[in-house]
Formats: sequence, C-alpha cells, structure tokens
Amino acid sequence: MQKTGGAMGLDGKVAIVTGAAQGIGHAVAWELALAGAAVTMADIEAELGAAVATAIRANGHRAIFLETDLADPSQIERMVAMTVAEFGRLDILVNNAAIVGRTGTVAEETVERWDQGLAVNVRAVALGMKLAVPEMQKAGGGAIVNISSVHGFLASERHVVYDTCKHAVLGLTRQSALDLGPDNIRVNAICPGFIVSNRREQDAFGSDEQAELNEAIYPLRRVGRPHDIAAAVRYLVSKDAAFVTGVALPVDGGMSVQLVDSVTHNIQAVIRKDEPAGPPNTPPLREYP
Repeated sequence: MQKTGGAMGLDGKVAIVTGAAQGIGHAVAWELALAGAAVTMADIEAELGAAVATAIRANGHRAIFLETDLADPSQIERMVAMTVAEFGRLDILVNNAAIVGRTGTVAEETVERWDQGLAVNVRAVALGMKLAVPEMQKAGGGAIVNISSVHGFLASERHVVYDTCKHAVLGLTRQSALDLGPDNIRVNAICPGFIVSNRREQDAFGSDEQAELNEAIYPLRRVGRPHDIAAAVRYLVSKDAAFVTGVALPVDGGMSVQLVDSVTHNIQAVIRKDEPAGPPNTPPLREYP
C-alpha cells in the first residue's frame, strides 16, 4: 500500500498508538504509517499486535510492537522510553486503549471494577501524556489525540464506570490543551459512535434486518468503521490541524445531534415497512496489507 502525502504527510514523525492490535487502534497504526510516521504499537494482545507490526514493516514502513499492560505505570514508562530509544524522538501520542468491563449502576459497581476502569481508561491516558510531553517539548511540539466516546457527553444505561471514564478523558483533553498550548503541543479528543470491527461484525450484521435496525439510528444510515476514526486521527495530528486544539470531535454519523424521538421514529419506520431489508449501507472493513 502506497504512502499518503500532502499536508497530512507525517514523514519524520514518530507516533505511539495504544490498543493498536485490532479495531480502531489497528487502523490508526496503519494510517499513520502510510502517512510516513514511525509507529510504536502498544497493546496487551501480543500475538495480534506483533503480527500487525510485522505487516507494516513488510510494506516498507517503520513500526515496532510493545506488549504493554496500561494498568501498570512502569510499562507506560517503558513504552515511551523504548519508542525514543528506537526512533529518536516522539511527536504523536494516540491514547486509544480502553476497557468497557461489566455494566452496572453506581450502586452495583465494585471497588475493583472502578479501580480497573479508572486505571486503564483515565490514569493510563494521563500518564502517557505526562511522559510524552517532555519528549514533545524537545521536538518543538507535538499532537495528542485521546479516544473518548459519545459516552463522554451522553449517558448509556448501566455503564457508570465506562461513561464516567470517557467524560474524564474529555476534561483531561480540554485542560491539557490549555496547559500545553504554549509548548506547541495540541491535544484533541475523538468521540466515536458505534464502530464495527471484526469482533463486532456478527452482532451488527448478523442479518440484513439487524443491520438495517442498527443503521437506522444514524442520520447517515450506516454505522462506523475503524478507518473512519483513523482518518480523523490522521487529520488531527497533521499540519492541516495546526490551529486545532481542545476539540472533542464526534465521529458518529450524526447520532449525537438527534433527539430520542427522531431515533424512535426511524426504528419504527424500519419495523413497519413491508418489504424485506436490503443489504447494509455500511462500507466493508478497509483491508490493510
């Protein structure tokens, strides 16, 4: 696959992407590598992550994989240190990794589940930024993208830990954009909607009827794919976004701009119609080499 260029070209830049073994992180790692960046892929899934890094290198790009448990602060330190040791600098950090965990209300959640969710979904984001910033300062600036969620500004029933964490990521993003702006370090967040990767394909598209119901929720009448998020990341870390910081960018097909009655109307229309459902509108997964 050929390198992408233009203003979004990232030649000479070095990036870290967490949660890069599959899904959104996998697509982000590929897109940044194709744009010319050297990429450190960090993930707890060692076999999957190593295979992606190998494929990126086989296509003429620079990438390493580091098995990383983001709940362990010492492994985050290692992630940043080894990136700088391997590539000589750090310009881009994409905090993508997160865990959803079990669902529950504030009355039901346990201390252990709070600790687990906050450690990976919030503390690891903050620590990654803390350790990346001095390296970005040495490089004359940088770009940080934190993957939040539409759960960062909306609420979903019985998702108290996850929703709280994603709200916190947006607060951390805005505060850091203010604090780090004088160092020419831009900090933005992306808020994905329903993103269907290989792991969720059957749930979303097990039948044409299921696909149509899922797609009816979105004004664009399709759900998201990992490359939709990766394209937004590529923009936010590029020169084209040089005057963009502190933004929480929804990439959700318009889902979050609707009133609930609009969603209900669309779903009822799908249920009422007599003709059989057609094939999904959602494009297929983008195949990287």
